[in-house]
Amino acid sequence: MRVSPQAGFTLIELIITLTMGAILGAMLVPFLSTALTKSGMPAVRLNETLNLQTTMENITADYRNRVVGKMITLVDLQTAIGPEGSDQNNSYGSYRVVNNTFIDFSNEMEIADTLGTAPQDTLKVTIRDPSGVTFTTLFSTEL
Repeated sequence: MRVSPQAGFTLIELIITLTMGAILGAMLVPFLSTALTKSGMPAVRLNETLNLQTTMENITADYRNRVVGKMITLVDLQTAIGPEGSDQNNSYGSYRVVNNTFIDFSNEMEIADTLGTAPQDTLKVTIRDPSGVTFTTLFSTEL
């Protein structure tokens, strides 16, 4: 009876193959982990931006609906939006007030009303969300 050589891998071949696989896997982990952990960030930022846009639309819609019936002035709107630098969570939405001042234009340049002397017919409102996205809108007494 003739004995044939055994087919298969030797122990050293298996160890070398597993070691090479572990090294390649360790090299891929930094690339794949970043891609996997940050893959949801665009969706989160889009959602935050849409929430901020909805907030600004709520402010604009409220002003338009109430100014037609002469139920609100720009001063009332300024008060409802909140003071500059404050975080708000009200019927408009959740936002941070960056700018909420009356402005005037002179020689095509914006002049902020720091002294309270500008006509109160143009209100500049800038709001920001936690990720830093901002929206700015100008409200005027004339629609």
